[in-house]
Amino acid sequence: MDARKTGDFISFTNFLRRVNLQKVNKRVAESLIKAGALDRFGNRAQLLAALPIIREGSVRIQKKNGESQVSLFGTASVDNTIDNLPNIPEMSLEDKLKLEKELLGFYLSDNPVKKIVRIVSDLISHKIAHLDPTLHLNQTVTIAGVVSREKLVNTKKNNSKMAFVTLQDDTGTIDCIIFPKLYAENPELWHEDSALIVRGKVDNREDKLQIVVDSGTVIDTSKTPRDMIHEIFIKSGTPKHVMQQVRNLLKAYPGDHEIVVVIESGNNLKKITLPYKVDFGTILEKQVEKTLHGW
Repeated sequence: MDARKTGDFISFTNFLRRVNLQKVNKRVAESLIKAGALDRFGNRAQLLAALPIIREGSVRIQKKNGESQVSLFGTASVDNTIDNLPNIPEMSLEDKLKLEKELLGFYLSDNPVKKIVRIVSDLISHKIAHLDPTLHLNQTVTIAGVVSREKLVNTKKNNSKMAFVTLQDDTGTIDCIIFPKLYAENPELWHEDSALIVRGKVDNREDKLQIVVDSGTVIDTSKTPRDMIHEIFIKSGTPKHVMQQVRNLLKAYPGDHEIVVVIESGNNLKKITLPYKVDFGTILEKQVEKTLHGW
């Protein structure tokens, strides 16, 4: 049995034994897990899976012995029908961020806007925070980000709809003006949470920069930024059990990096993009290299 996982299980159990379960009810506990507040006890997928069983046992003990009764050393014995956190991988970063935004109104683990901007990094001219009123006033620029606010108004002249939106990238926010003609071409484009490339002229009104928009284009957020695509080369003759070990390693590190496996076959190279994404950091990269070159 993995001692660290057992320790996480006991710590999580003790937490639920000590808190007032009338206040920290099932919904509250789930929210704490989803928001990352209990990450020290295990990954969020494990904790959510184990919560119903552990909490049920904790409720029984608190009813029987009183809320604060613990052993001599401040820990409670583990008598649930499970004695370890389930061996399941962490939820994807995308799912974690979605839950964080839903519960907290902001992101904790990462900022997904950063990835979105990286997808189109070769198409933009500036980051928002780098726009300068003394340098870029009246210049046409191309920026990218996510719409964080949309406000619609009707013009006085002919009662046509136009939009004021706030665009956010990983460096800051800027207000954008979409005049009626452009807005009428595709009203859906400017809704909140839309990921866009925006091209327009830099304006300065009341000492605040804004963009008078000429065009807007949707960003395909399913794409992976180039710097998050990694190739793993597998030479001819590599045993199947070694490739299986590599597969198991990759599966154990879910993340946002796209992996392309390049398999040598005679004089040909076959490229396979894996159907799942990985957190391909330095540690995992070294483990994969050691496995492929150690046989």
